[in-house]
Amino acid sequence: MGWKPGGRVSDYVALGSRWLRRRVVRFHRTSCPFFQARAPWRLAPCLCDSRCVKSLLAVLRVGVSDVLFISELTPMDPNVRLTKRDSPEVVDPRLHRRMRSIVGCLSYLVNMTRPDLAFTYSQLSKFFQSPGPVHLAAAERALAYLRGTYNEGITYCDPGEERRNKLTGWVDSDFAADRDTRKSMTGYLFSLNGGAVSWRSSRQGGVTFSSAEAEFVAASQAGQEAVYLRALLRGFNFRQFGATEIWEYNASCIMMSENPAIRSGFGSARDMLTLECIICGSSCVMATSSC
Repeated sequence: MGWKPGGRVSDYVALGSRWLRRRVVRFHRTSCPFFQARAPWRLAPCLCDSRCVKSLLAVLRVGVSDVLFISELTPMDPNVRLTKRDSPEVVDPRLHRRMRSIVGCLSYLVNMTRPDLAFTYSQLSKFFQSPGPVHLAAAERALAYLRGTYNEGITYCDPGEERRNKLTGWVDSDFAADRDTRKSMTGYLFSLNGGAVSWRSSRQGGVTFSSAEAEFVAASQAGQEAVYLRALLRGFNFRQFGATEIWEYNASCIMMSENPAIRSGFGSARDMLTLECIICGSSCVMATSSC
């Protein structure tokens, strides 16, 4: 089905995984917090792949109880930027095989229940074909982080009557983050009833000339995702009333979204398709259709 460097739980519901589809249908039928409660709240369902993570770590020869393997607090070193300059002309077959195994395992976890690894996967997957020792070290660090958080997952809860079944999003961008192409990064996450239901971390399609424009493109991509999620929830009989809030901190992006004269000078027609934002404090409210 063509996955982005990121994932969405809803895709598995609608198109793919029988494993997750059975659980979401069960949540829906038993009125659990993934969508709505028609009975008193007794538990918070959690989507967690701890057994799968343990199995993957075992295959990659990383023991959960291995005292010699130090766990990391973050999946990537914030001071390290991976580039093609670190790729060798001739790739070591053993290093290549190890890198392919790690990235493949991260891909599965990111698409299912680990949005915290989305950025790491998007960075490592760029050097899937020609990895160097620096890239493999970054991948091993991701495993060290995964070792310490193997039992983490997505937990859904009751956010209160006002926020129950209400879709909310957050979006951000990293201007010119890719040192090889100078393209910016897009990152967004949508939550429903206290848990993430859709997320993405990927490189933007074109080069932007300012941080405001990069934020604008990212917000537009998040807006397109909001339209899709609203339609999906409507199919589950959980129609979204009113606009979907997408939190965006960049003031210039919000101003461009409000002023048609300014907005016309940035982005493509695709970027303008769904981005109609209204300022609400520090938030960016998506004025999507309420149909």
